[in-house]
Amino acid sequence: MACLKNGIIGIGGLLLIFAMPLQADYLTGVRAYEKGDYEQAYEELRPLAEEGDAFAQLYVGLMNLYGQGMDQNIVRAGEWLERSAQGGCRMAQSVFGRMYEQGLGLPKDYTLAASWFLKAAQQGSYIAQFKLGKLYLLGLGVPQDVEEAEHWYTKAAEQGSVAAQITLARNYDLGGQFSPDRQQAEKWYRELEKRGYDRDQLYIINM
Repeated sequence: MACLKNGIIGIGGLLLIFAMPLQADYLTGVRAYEKGDYEQAYEELRPLAEEGDAFAQLYVGLMNLYGQGMDQNIVRAGEWLERSAQGGCRMAQSVFGRMYEQGLGLPKDYTLAASWFLKAAQQGSYIAQFKLGKLYLLGLGVPQDVEEAEHWYTKAAEQGSVAAQITLARNYDLGGQFSPDRQQAEKWYRELEKRGYDRDQLYIINM
């Protein structure tokens, strides 16, 4: 999962590639977060979040959401993540959409979930692309549209989403919601096999 704006932030195995200089306290906060020093991360990032930095808001929201260095506070997490999402952070948009999808600290609302997933998906989030594909496939929060579901699943799969690749392979193979397409099924089975997945096991994985 990443928050991307003039660079890349990888959460879990830190990767920072930026086209513009960042404040030292921001970098210190992110590095502390990656090391699991959440108290220092919060100390460095909270002031920036208050100033409106969408990326700092993301981290503060995640720390509240997962109880990292503090008591878990899902309501406060939602507030910070919404601010970050409004600021254009695609990871925050994905997480905030998931909160609506699951009713996590917010009323369950598939329409709002879909709208946030769409924002993140359009910015290239494969997690949001997969989620949006699923909502279109099931007709949750959006009109049921198999072609649109296929479009977003494919976008996610092309970026390496295992869940999307499994969904495509099984549906093309078995002719579930998609029209059977042996060539496409084989394409995604091969991709999954490269990653160590046994074809027979894919039929029993619950997506």
